[in-house]
Amino acid sequence: MDISEIHKELIPEIQEELSFIAAGYRMEEIGDVIVRLSRYFRALGICHLLESADVNLFRENLVRSGYARRYFLRNSRADGNDRDRYLAIGRTEAFMDSVAAGHLRLAQEIAELSTHEWEPDWEYEDDLCFFLFLHNIIINPRQLSDSQFQEILVRFDKALEGGESLRLEVCKALITKDNENFSAALNELMEAKKELIEEKRERMLEPDPSTYVFWPRSFVSIEGLALIKIAETVGIKVDEEFPLCPWVGRLPTTDQEYKDIFQEIAQARAKG
Repeated sequence: MDISEIHKELIPEIQEELSFIAAGYRMEEIGDVIVRLSRYFRALGICHLLESADVNLFRENLVRSGYARRYFLRNSRADGNDRDRYLAIGRTEAFMDSVAAGHLRLAQEIAELSTHEWEPDWEYEDDLCFFLFLHNIIINPRQLSDSQFQEILVRFDKALEGGESLRLEVCKALITKDNENFSAALNELMEAKKELIEEKRERMLEPDPSTYVFWPRSFVSIEGLALIKIAETVGIKVDEEFPLCPWVGRLPTTDQEYKDIFQEIAQARAKG
C-alpha cells in the first residue's frame, strides 16, 4: 500500500479518537481509545520517516504516543481505575515509542506510573517480565547489576515453561552488557519479526485502521529501535544496522517537549 495514502487516512482516525478524549469519558471507559491513539501516532511518525526522512516529526509522533499513555496512567490513578486490563504494561508499546524517540525522561515517567503486578487475565507473564525488565533499566540504568534484574530474568525463563524467547536472549545480553551477544540476539529477533510480517502482508490489503497501522510498522520496528537505545544507555556500543531498524530512525537522547494534546484538552475541559 502507498505510505502517503496511509498518512492521509491516519489523520481523521486520530481526530476521531481524540474526540472521545475531549468528551470527558473516565479512563475505565477509554483504555482502548488510548491504545489506538498510540498505534496511530506511531504509524504516523513512521510515515514521516519513510516519506521524507523527517526525523523531527517521526520523534514528535512517537512522543505523542507516550503522552497518550502518560495521560491514561495519570488519570487512572486520579479516577481510581486500578482494575483495567489496559493498565497491563505488555498491552501497549507506548513505552517503547518514548524510548525509541530518545525521550528517556518520558519513558521513565511511564515506567514509574505503570502497574507492575501481574494479572493473568490481562497479559502473558513473559510479556510482563520483558517490559518489567526494560522499565527497571530506564528507572535505574546504573543498577543493572542489582539482583532484581537477574530475578526478573529467572521469572521470565520460568514463565516460558520450557519454551524459547528471543526477547529473553536480548535481555540476557543487556544484563551482561555483551556487545556481540546483544547484536546477535537483536538480529535474530528482528529477522523473526520480518518473517512474520512478510507472511502477513498478503492478508493486510483492505483499507481499514488495522491496515493503516500495519503497513508503516512493516518497514520499521519501534521495538528494535528502542532496544538499541536501551543498549546504548547501559553502555553497549551498537555499530551495525539491523533488519527493520534503519539508521535514520536511531535518534539521540532528548528532553525536548512537544505540544501535549492531552494536557491541552484536559485544561480546556477544566475551564468549561
